[in-house]
Amino acid sequence: MLAATEPLALDKEALTACLDSRATEPEVTQSIAEATELGVPGTPTIFVNGRKLPSPSTAVLKSAIDFELQRKTRGLIPDCNCGDTANPKPH
Repeated sequence: MLAATEPLALDKEALTACLDSRATEPEVTQSIAEATELGVPGTPTIFVNGRKLPSPSTAVLKSAIDFELQRKTRGLIPDCNCGDTANPKPH
């Protein structure tokens, strides 16, 4: 892994010390647990207003953002907590 950082001219000693340190382990463990709970298989995984996108493509992201902007314009509230995406509730 250190070889991959060669072009970045990083301080190898500091990087190795950081990688060997367990200081951020609780935070990483919590992030992994949260990702598992949300059904995140890996990176990149993108959510828009609580909805997991089926792919990280630019076209899908643009479509999701446009959809949410239309919902906002029509005065609809995000319904990501109820799971009924077919019948959004009016504001």
